[in-house]
Amino acid sequence: MINGGMVSSRFIQGMAMAIASSGLAFAALGHEYYAAGFKIVHPWAMPTAPGAKTTVAFMRIEEISTADRLISARSPIAGAIEIRGPVPVARADAKTSTMASLKALELPVGANIEMSQRGVHLLLSDVKGPLPGDRSYPLTLIFEKAGTIETMMSMSPY
Repeated sequence: MINGGMVSSRFIQGMAMAIASSGLAFAALGHEYYAAGFKIVHPWAMPTAPGAKTTVAFMRIEEISTADRLISARSPIAGAIEIRGPVPVARADAKTSTMASLKALELPVGANIEMSQRGVHLLLSDVKGPLPGDRSYPLTLIFEKAGTIETMMSMSPY
């Protein structure tokens, strides 16, 4: 209750309880996932239009204190998920790279990995129907040492 410009502690406690019970207080924490040796931050994918069969997914992997490797991923919204990244191609006229499937993504100690469209990312193929923005879907990441980590992947156009 506001009383002479001051907010009572009972009012603040009531608001805190209302926010906590609505789930809003946990929304900020919902996009960080902790494993032994690293943290996964904000897994997200591009929304798809009707008829699209592929999309790409990204995330950050931070605070790597134990070397590991991302060896695969799966989701009920995709028939297959590939780890993809740039692979150098030597040509007579220039050094260039092309995107190719990778067997694994190395997580070296001390590194922070930012997945991106021109860098390492996940390619989801055989996508099950249109995937609109502002929704989240399960994404399971499988690591060589840390094992299986269940995440939620947000669909977002950024």
